[in-house]
Amino acid sequence: MDYYSTDFNEDGEGDFDVKGFGASKEQIVFLIDAHDGMFVGIKKEGETEHQCSFQLAVRVATDMLKARIIASDNDEIGVIFYGTKLSKSASSFDHVFTYLDLDIPDAMRIRQMEEMTADTFKRDIGSGDGASSHGESLKYALWAASQMFEGSAQRASKKILLLTSKEDPCEGLEAVRLQVMSRVEQLRDAKVHLAFFPLVPDGMSFQLDAFWKPVVHMLKDEEEDLDENEDTLVRLDALFDSVRRRAYKKRALSSLVWSLGPDFGIGVQVFALYNAAKKPLPVYLDPKSNEKLISNTGYVCEDTGAILTDIPLSYFEPTSGPKERYPKVIFNQDEKNKIRAVRDPGLCLLGFKPLTCLKDYHQMAHSYFISPDEKKLKGSTTAFIAFHDRMQATGKFALCRFVRSRISEPRLAALVPQQETVDSFGVQVEPPGFYLIVLPYSDDLRHPDSDPSIVGTDIPKANAEQIQLAERITSHLTLSSEFSTVDVPNPQMQRHYQVMEAVALQEPIPSLSEFVDETKPDIDGMKQHQPLVQEFKDAVFIHSTAKKASGSSKRKATGDGVATAVESVDWKDLADKGKLAKLTVAELKKYLEFHKLRLSGKKADLVARIEDHLSKT
Repeated sequence: MDYYSTDFNEDGEGDFDVKGFGASKEQIVFLIDAHDGMFVGIKKEGETEHQCSFQLAVRVATDMLKARIIASDNDEIGVIFYGTKLSKSASSFDHVFTYLDLDIPDAMRIRQMEEMTADTFKRDIGSGDGASSHGESLKYALWAASQMFEGSAQRASKKILLLTSKEDPCEGLEAVRLQVMSRVEQLRDAKVHLAFFPLVPDGMSFQLDAFWKPVVHMLKDEEEDLDENEDTLVRLDALFDSVRRRAYKKRALSSLVWSLGPDFGIGVQVFALYNAAKKPLPVYLDPKSNEKLISNTGYVCEDTGAILTDIPLSYFEPTSGPKERYPKVIFNQDEKNKIRAVRDPGLCLLGFKPLTCLKDYHQMAHSYFISPDEKKLKGSTTAFIAFHDRMQATGKFALCRFVRSRISEPRLAALVPQQETVDSFGVQVEPPGFYLIVLPYSDDLRHPDSDPSIVGTDIPKANAEQIQLAERITSHLTLSSEFSTVDVPNPQMQRHYQVMEAVALQEPIPSLSEFVDETKPDIDGMKQHQPLVQEFKDAVFIHSTAKKASGSSKRKATGDGVATAVESVDWKDLADKGKLAKLTVAELKKYLEFHKLRLSGKKADLVARIEDHLSKT
């Protein structure tokens, strides 16, 4: 079975799920249709307000600007309206309005897009009329986009995102159609790709064959996952998913040799499946010039005070034990590296074991994923597939020594074969390859101490009724099959960017009540099953409930005793005669407890507190 392509690109990366590789810079130009039909209100299911296609297109462009700020710091985005009444472009094309030049997204450009509403557009720019003028405006819009891409970096990816609700902008005029197709061919020669998004109300169809089909196919990006036959909203979600993928590229951590014996190895690449997303570090600025500050560390000689520019030596001291018993041992950098480098980087096969020997609790850290690297060693893909298929068939894993880099310590690792899995639409969910699971050494094993309170005691076991109630709670509180932990965003990260966006756009910081935290439990939903939870508590915590009831009745009886003791004494008369100090501290505290006053302090404090209370009653 041919899982992997042996046709690797110049970077040594195959075709197996390597999204995130490729051009280091992306340039995107939005072409947004502005003819009258784009301003017809459409009401989507579940929404209370009408929204026109033009407003939806502007919102898509605005969201893309916001997403690109996080995803990349050098991508460029431009916005062009075509079919307009006013004209504004580098070559003064008719019915073409360049709203945003091709540039890096920033807060000002996002604010400009947010201020562009349907009413604002009609007032300040306006829509043009005429069938031939609309077809020509599309031709000129493509030309204006081409001019934006001129002078871009050679490795930059150039893409046009076109949003319209018009099936045939040329209205059957063959001469105009040929002019548009001529411009499309020039874009293809310039390696410009196009993603087409028809904006139509729910329940209505869009006929690509009327005009757009040859345009889409001529400028289609073969590496793009977007399918023009899918629903527009689905494709827009896929587009933003690709932006998120670009933010966290799947770069190989290292390229190693999997040694299977003397003079026999397989080239592999190691990928990290998970990496904690962290907030970017702050950048410090000079308060006067607003210039970026650079932090440098310098060493000063203790004797002379001179700044040391070159420090060839460092020292090591034991971290535990009496330091006076150990001499200070000095190492240079090369000697330190030799101490840390026990083995050369790579994977070394120790043998094979059944998968049943691998337990869940054997995993020391997050796993890695490895795939063949044909550039490292020729023929690696074929050998990789052979071992993968055989281990998959026999239910075994490979036990290896794993050294990720020259300064990494050797670890035991299990290579577990992973079969390729696809969903019902044939889209790859899990790629084929090996999961690399880091295993513990004997030194790493820890055994939790036994609880001395239960040693030698008979631990009660749940009866059939308690187990049945637990099963009912579990079934009622089971999350839906659509819920996945990998779809839950980090609330701290989301809040960080929410506040950053508000500050950058000079908007009020949203309150926490407006913040959606998907880690927050559904309290209202859980309250629906409160009777079942209470039934379970009554069945399981029988002794605790009885003890709690007994304790509360005892407290009630104690409270009644305090009331009787306080009411039997004429406290006002004692205070007037100055005899409160003759009572004991316990008797004074009964009065304070009964009237819910503070009990702390010396006897004189208690007397003063009671006198103050009596003077106010």
